[in-house]
Amino acid sequence: SRVGMSDDDCGLVHIGFQDMYMLSLREKVRASIDSLKSGPGEILNVFVTGHSLGGALAQHVKILQNTFSRLIALHLHSYGPDPHSC
Repeated sequence: SRVGMSDDDCGLVHIGFQDMYMLSLREKVRASIDSLKSGPGEILNVFVTGHSLGGALAQHVKILQNTFSRLIALHLHSYGPDPHSC
């Protein structure tokens, strides 16, 4: 089992948060965003939010937004995330 910190795109990240996002949520988030309806060239406003663990995972979504295939304006609202998240 891995413990500690990882050097992620946003600096040092707790390995548990990184694993949770990368292994469990990344593809679900990408599929959800890709399924949103919009017109050609339209920029979508997407809001991600969370508290504690959810806040840490929301931060991962924001940091990795450039991996999405859609034009989106991603807005982050994170409440009480762990200080070792992004």
